[in-house]
Amino acid sequence: RVVKWEGDPERNPFGLALDCYAGTPQRLQVSGLSELDNTGRNE
Repeated sequence: RVVKWEGDPERNPFGLALDCYAGTPQRLQVSGLSELDNTGRNE
């Protein structure tokens, strides 16, 4: 949902933001992360 946001008008001239929280935010876990190198490519 889009909400009115009173922040920095230079960075956000329209004063809008996305409210994406329908519940408590949860951290996502990525499986196989140790197999990736620093560039994010799977080799």
